[in-house]
Amino acid sequence: MKLTKDKDEVIHSEDVMDRLGGDEELLIELWQIYISDTPKQLEILKQAIEINDIVLIERQAHSLKSASANIGAEQAREKAFEIEVSARNTDLSNIYMLYEELRHEIEKAIMALADQELLKSFFV
Repeated sequence: MKLTKDKDEVIHSEDVMDRLGGDEELLIELWQIYISDTPKQLEILKQAIEINDIVLIERQAHSLKSASANIGAEQAREKAFEIEVSARNTDLSNIYMLYEELRHEIEKAIMALADQELLKSFFV
């Protein structure tokens, strides 16, 4: 997995760097927060889905969407948005499938961010 601007890649880091004005320290801090916080947020979303708490589902999906957008994880952002819209429309018919797709995309993003060789190569 690579960090790149390519739409087929996991992390669109060049786009994020542009938004951050080239602040590499802030980018790394955002990545570290995503790695440590997102699994907790994903677990809260899972619990909300299990109890059909539509308000919490929408709120958690929105938070995950924003966090994913902040680090350039476009596929995760898209899946979180789908869950957010489903909850807003009170349509939970595909919520478990959407959750699993989101979980998969977040795991891919975290793996890409955690790969120290990728971090080193990005800033060389």
